[in-house]
Amino acid sequence: MKALIFALALFACVAPAAAAPPNSVPGSGSLVFGIWRSGTRIGAHSYAFRAAGDDLIVEQRIELAVRVAFVTLYHYTSKRLEVWRNGHIVRYESDADQAGKHSDVRGRAGESGLRIRGSAGNRDLPADAMPFGLWNRAALRGVPVFNADDGTPMKLDVTIVEDDMLSRYHVGGEVNYMLSYINDVLRGVSIVAPDGSTVEYVPE
Repeated sequence: MKALIFALALFACVAPAAAAPPNSVPGSGSLVFGIWRSGTRIGAHSYAFRAAGDDLIVEQRIELAVRVAFVTLYHYTSKRLEVWRNGHIVRYESDADQAGKHSDVRGRAGESGLRIRGSAGNRDLPADAMPFGLWNRAALRGVPVFNADDGTPMKLDVTIVEDDMLSRYHVGGEVNYMLSYINDVLRGVSIVAPDGSTVEYVPE
């Protein structure tokens, strides 16, 4: 179960002007994935995108539960808000509950960069820092990345597996993910947990 927790804890058309990266925003304004493990649907991860002036607002919700019969062995919920302007995060908020343990992040852009306040401590990050939120392919291009749930900096080892209309990336380091994009838009996620089980995102 600890292995599963480790693997999972790391998750109107939108006018693309000045928001980053516009190609990663689906024309429908939303993305919804079912989360599957060992042939069982255990939850969902949804994204909603909307424009507000020059800003791009991204709202995420993750809800999952692992059950055996009628007993819930593990649950995880998260709500996240990203506000982008001119290619940078100017506001970030996250509240998560992992098996009863709460974590949160509040981020604001300032003159010196992105100020993070969260359950894992406070820190100043560079202005181009962004959360590892999966949908945004720009997070795989060498910019500073922080954990979406607690704001701690992450060290990722990104390998391009395929780069065409369908692009696939293996993300190693602190995680073990395979991310797939079609024309920059997220289409699938495969997570290998330390116990060898696989968690997959399937579009709905």
